[in-house]
Amino acid sequence: MPVACPASHATARNSLGFAGARRPPHLAIRGHQHQDIELNFIPDGTMTYLLGGQLVTVPAARLAVLWAETPHQVVALSGTADFFWFTLPFAWVIQLGLPPGMIDRLLSGHLLVAQDGNAADERQCVRWLDALRETGDAIRQAVRLELEAALWRMSLAPSASAAYAGNDTNNRRLPASHLALHIQRMAGVIATGYTGELSISDIVRPTGLNENYAMTLFRQICGMTLRDYVTRHRLSHARRMLATTSEKVITIAMESGFGSMSRFYEAFKKAEGCSPEHFRKRQSATLSGMMP
Repeated sequence: MPVACPASHATARNSLGFAGARRPPHLAIRGHQHQDIELNFIPDGTMTYLLGGQLVTVPAARLAVLWAETPHQVVALSGTADFFWFTLPFAWVIQLGLPPGMIDRLLSGHLLVAQDGNAADERQCVRWLDALRETGDAIRQAVRLELEAALWRMSLAPSASAAYAGNDTNNRRLPASHLALHIQRMAGVIATGYTGELSISDIVRPTGLNENYAMTLFRQICGMTLRDYVTRHRLSHARRMLATTSEKVITIAMESGFGSMSRFYEAFKKAEGCSPEHFRKRQSATLSGMMP
């Protein structure tokens, strides 16, 4: 059974809080999402997600991390008996001051995989779960710090450091806890409202902040503008529909929140380098080969 330590400032609908479990994976009929950073560890075998419309694989014995607000579902398994998952509230992770490039890739719907087994191993995952079952706050705080340290180790690996270069974290002021919660609230508004008309005022209103200040704060902490983040959610929705439904492209464009075909095609080609039709053919062929 999952072991949950719900975060204050997060609702059950939007977040699993500080939680973890070990269970057998199963193929999912549809994607799910929650407003947390999710860490996966598979002792043996592999597990393939459809993550925001892209196929990504969690390899054996490597810690993998995703932004779980991106819709994700397991579509293929190979030699996997069970796996571990842990969740950390988004606001907690934002406060860590991880490289902006790493945050950008997570918010863009990428699966980040540790280079080696130094970030975590099976015994460590078992120990983390055992500790989460304890009632004391101190032991849970220790698990939180170790999970956060695992994220840091991933970010500091040589190839990761190169991938996340371009922004100097030493010059990036870490947000106070209340500022991180403002970021989480804005991300939450976008996650629940991106398919409709969504103005900057709509996004910022729950924070009570000045709009210009809120936009600057989001860009500084997340490495992208609010509008860019809205577009990325809409593209993720469109990729998922293209890969898993037979809906017409115009229907997908409208249901994803783009409002017009021209804006959809422009954003999609810029992100994917191909048309929605070509993307659908490519993904459908790949999925057909993986589905039982």
